[in-house]
Amino acid sequence: MEVVDKLKILKIINASKKGKSIKQIQKEIGENISQRTIKKILKELELEGKILIKNSKVYSLKKLDLIFGEFEKKKNYGFVNDIFIPPKWSNLAISGDLVIVKPIKKENGKIVGKIIKIVKKKHLFIGTYRNKKVYPDDKSLGISIEITKKSKKLKIEENSKVLFRLIRGKKLKASIVEVIGKIDEPDVDLKVVIKTYNLPINFSKEVESEVDKIPEKINFKNRLDLTDEIICTIDPIDAKDYDDAISVKKEGDYYILGVHIADVSHYVKFNSVIDIEARKRATSVYLLNFVIPMLPHKLSNYLSSLQPLKNRYAFSVIMKINKKGEIVETTFFKSIINSKARLTYEDAQALLENKEPWTGVSKFADENYIEIIRENLKLAEELSEIIREKRESEGSLDFDLPEPYFIFDENKNIINIIPKIRLKTHRIIEDFMISANVSVANFFSKNNIPAIYRIHDRPDPKKIKNFIIIAQNLLNIPISIPEKITSLEISKILKMVKNSDNEDLLTYLLLRSMARARYSTKNIGHFGLALKNYTHFTSPIRRYPDLMVHRILYSALKNKIDRSDEFLEMLEDIANHCSNMEEKADNAEWDLWEYKKLEFMKNKIGEIFEGVISGFSDEGIFVEIKEHLVEGIVKFENLKIDENRYIAYVNNKMYKLGQKVNVKVAKVIKEFKKLILDFVL
Repeated sequence: MEVVDKLKILKIINASKKGKSIKQIQKEIGENISQRTIKKILKELELEGKILIKNSKVYSLKKLDLIFGEFEKKKNYGFVNDIFIPPKWSNLAISGDLVIVKPIKKENGKIVGKIIKIVKKKHLFIGTYRNKKVYPDDKSLGISIEITKKSKKLKIEENSKVLFRLIRGKKLKASIVEVIGKIDEPDVDLKVVIKTYNLPINFSKEVESEVDKIPEKINFKNRLDLTDEIICTIDPIDAKDYDDAISVKKEGDYYILGVHIADVSHYVKFNSVIDIEARKRATSVYLLNFVIPMLPHKLSNYLSSLQPLKNRYAFSVIMKINKKGEIVETTFFKSIINSKARLTYEDAQALLENKEPWTGVSKFADENYIEIIRENLKLAEELSEIIREKRESEGSLDFDLPEPYFIFDENKNIINIIPKIRLKTHRIIEDFMISANVSVANFFSKNNIPAIYRIHDRPDPKKIKNFIIIAQNLLNIPISIPEKITSLEISKILKMVKNSDNEDLLTYLLLRSMARARYSTKNIGHFGLALKNYTHFTSPIRRYPDLMVHRILYSALKNKIDRSDEFLEMLEDIANHCSNMEEKADNAEWDLWEYKKLEFMKNKIGEIFEGVISGFSDEGIFVEIKEHLVEGIVKFENLKIDENRYIAYVNNKMYKLGQKVNVKVAKVIKEFKKLILDFVL
């Protein structure tokens, strides 16, 4: 099936508001294409959220202002892309169903949605097997579901996690498809997350076969030889896929920053078997100590990976930067590099502090390079501070929230959770990667090249206003609500929050007020970084948009720019798909974090911790235990919450956001990701 057929058909449908029949589409396409092929393409387009097939006619979602998305059920109501779906208009949809929604404006001006079609029903769910029943993890399915007669004959241990097929009817039934493992096994959480999000573990034989045919010999033809340059990688201690390397030197008053990125596009050709699979996956998924790569290991961890002391293909960005942090000149070219050191962030930090590397993981070309690399890192630190100061003065936002670091024993049991330490070396790499991404995006924008941008929309003014009211109360200082919400105004508020007693809570609340960053061909800028142009170029081993950006940039450098509508439409499809897959990967990672936090807290039942009130809901009061970055809930039935969600009352007692409290761990409900706490008076 040709991509062009799909785009032609979509063009025909989008041109009509009244809809088209299959015969009309067949006639207008003007080619020898069967109705069967058209029907297959139409089904694909509907699953992609482009069209609606109804009563033998095909309609454009754009033309009819319809919305496509995944239904998220809450009790008897639900949401699709933040649009509220009341019970009477849910069309019997279940969480995970792909649906088409008609937005309806109510008399009070609020928008609600009516599900007019379930495009694809979700069939597989996760639950816990107990007493010949399945207790689904998704509470919207009910407390328990009867299993089929066939499933009752299976020998399944009590308290086993299972994958089941939901049979819809007057009464829901569950047919058990697979036993995942016992609820208390260390690996069961990982398996549950993989099954929940349907993450692909293995690559097909066709993909592996294509990888095996890739020649390993390095060819210097048409590439700049940078193998003698002092280039190094800085990565996490357990990293295997090194996709970025840096070089820094000084020429007069200017810094010459080199960012050298693994040239994955040399090995992975567009629409090859490997490429189609990488596009489908869109991103690598990092699940604590387990990685589900976007590319097969031979590519991600070996051929493309910028391993130390090995010649590797790279795509280099060389930036000339002045003392103000301004990029005054940029060049892009394909190169071959030979990394002189593989550094961990910790060892790079040690070198900066005039200490010796200590992790035992870092590798150097030889001992003579240790001091050379140390001096280069000090120059990198100097440049990083200049770049960061410029970015911050323009309004770039650094939320800098602590992330959990999970510590396991040799049997994979969790023994501690502590906040991750963010080192100066993390900031150096972040600053340099942003600089390279900006350089590529500026090149695209300046030359009007169709490309995939990384965009971040402005936040909802109502959310910012609500945040400012909370911040004023917590900080006890007046904060003016800006007429126009800009990155610079938000960065001023972030500076007020810095070093306050409630810095983490307020930073988190502000982050929640922000829009989610996405990929798009429509460049609206990046609010969080205060940039007009931004893209992702620096991680092609683990992010598909970066791989596409490499291809687009190289084509542009060879004056082979594709400006066709078909190409732009394809890029937008890729951008949307990658945005959705990134969100899916983030949710999978978050779920595993929650499971492991609860596993850890299960051994703390009865213990007392100091916490901070972090939120209110109809169920009760949320409290964060900062020591372990774990949030739980103190349950209350008659909680009265003020409109700004800053204060709540229960039994004539007042509770405030940010208030320090002592709590006792009461109960862990792992399948629902809930930690139940009690206040200690």
